[in-house]
Amino acid sequence: MFDLCFSNMSSRNRNTESRDTVVGSREAMPMASGDCSGCGTCAGNCPTKAIVIDGGWKVDLGRCIFCMDCAMVCPDGCIGEAPAPDYALTREELIVSADTDIESLEKPLDPSVRRMFKGSVALRELDTGSCNACEVDLNCMSNQFYDMHRF
Repeated sequence: MFDLCFSNMSSRNRNTESRDTVVGSREAMPMASGDCSGCGTCAGNCPTKAIVIDGGWKVDLGRCIFCMDCAMVCPDGCIGEAPAPDYALTREELIVSADTDIESLEKPLDPSVRRMFKGSVALRELDTGSCNACEVDLNCMSNQFYDMHRF
């Protein structure tokens, strides 16, 4: 019982040979080719459990942190990078399967919508006595787990 409680507290061992292999890109998502055998190694290694092998390979881009650990452990080598969509209007559009047409994901954003949301993310300075707790929270928003550019 305690093993289950403490299993989420430890981090996974990650490849630390170079920064390029450790840090994924927000602009590239994992995508399986048609050669996927469905072994589930990638799903078991995904730190956010974003990959599901249920009726075919699927990745939830709402949970994916774009670390590309799945591509590193795939025994068949069938997971590669594909351009990630810039936005989704529904939660279901964030779930991408191996059969998804990549071209359909890259739909252009309507200019009126772009104009409406342009500059909507604004960072404000908050100083509460310079204990740096607020700055730590703000710095945490720019790492690959809580990437504020995605929101």
